[in-house]
Amino acid sequence: MIYFPCDSSVVVKIYSPKGFYMKLFLAAMLLCCIWSLSGSETVTYRSSSGVLLQTSDILRKLERFLKEIFPGSYYRKTPLIIDITGPGSPLPPVPGERLEIKADELEKFSLETLSLAGSAILRAHGKAPAEFQLPLFLCAAFRHRERSLKKEGRFLGNNRRLNSLEALFQAEAELPLTALLSPESPDSDPVLARWYDDHARVLLELLRSRNFRGKAPELLPAAEKLLKSGSYAGEIRALLWHNFKLLPSHLLRKELNQLQQFELPRLDHNGEPNGLFETLSVSLAPEKLRKHPLREEVLRTYAAQVLKTAANCPRFIQGVLRELHDSANALSKAAKPELEVRFTTALAEVERSFQLHSRRAKALDEAAANMENPVRLLHTSLTENSRPGEISTPETARFLQRWNEYYNSN
Repeated sequence: MIYFPCDSSVVVKIYSPKGFYMKLFLAAMLLCCIWSLSGSETVTYRSSSGVLLQTSDILRKLERFLKEIFPGSYYRKTPLIIDITGPGSPLPPVPGERLEIKADELEKFSLETLSLAGSAILRAHGKAPAEFQLPLFLCAAFRHRERSLKKEGRFLGNNRRLNSLEALFQAEAELPLTALLSPESPDSDPVLARWYDDHARVLLELLRSRNFRGKAPELLPAAEKLLKSGSYAGEIRALLWHNFKLLPSHLLRKELNQLQQFELPRLDHNGEPNGLFETLSVSLAPEKLRKHPLREEVLRTYAAQVLKTAANCPRFIQGVLRELHDSANALSKAAKPELEVRFTTALAEVERSFQLHSRRAKALDEAAANMENPVRLLHTSLTENSRPGEISTPETARFLQRWNEYYNSN
């Protein structure tokens, strides 16, 4: 029998009929298992006096975030100590690889600070080579996620508001995502930083949707390839409008208008297609195609268009479009009265769903405009468009004070 002490309170007894060497081998294996479970930290965080606990927690969250993005380790691991320094007394020196981070820069979520710390964390875990620097857009995506969690995560899960992208889609403007790959930090301008964070978050979601799980040095080339392809607008559209934010009514109307017409091939005097087409309302399709020789081809083409349009529509409208798709396919096989009724009913249901969507969107817009506390709304707008933590001028402060007095007296 061997008594093997694991710690101050646990003693492991190993019994074996195989002899002393077998017992010794088993004891050594148990030691390795226990050591691997308790293990030493790859990255150790130390905070000087005066540094809040939540400040160091930012780096722990960044570490978990990076380990999720880059699950594999392909390089030599190097244990790292990160010292978070504040106004208090300096930390005592220790041997080994060490990185010093200023607490105030970390609390501001400085992109350059997050990149510096993130690069070191990746190298410590063997996930990046020595010369690797974490791209700023990934740090901005992390910053967007952490700030959003404080406001929306409790109710909306992983959904996030991407306000600047929503505005661009509302205006049907081009998405300037290539600017994200610039090595220059946008933190000197608070408004630009908000724009940058929104776009960085959506770029990360695009890479995730395409199952990026590569090495850290492959991140920037993957982003460049994605943006160079120019085939991401539809994915962003789905990300913005298919979760909790309703697609604006005018954009949905534009999508559904594509389904309001179809092209009917004209026939010659022999009843054969003559190569010409007539554009008609789709509500006339059952009647016009009843005896048409190309009924199946026309309706299948229309069904494919319905399916394509459905991908750009909200989920509750996708269901009625699926029924329109199925009814068009069924009608293509046989011009039966009951199938014609099914098709026209599906068309009417699409329009009814659009009207319902429009009323919902209008109600939500009115609710958003009718804020219970206008002071809070104005305060947020003014502070986000000025320097961090400051109201831009004394006049704006007095303006807010007057609004506050008005609100409290009514």
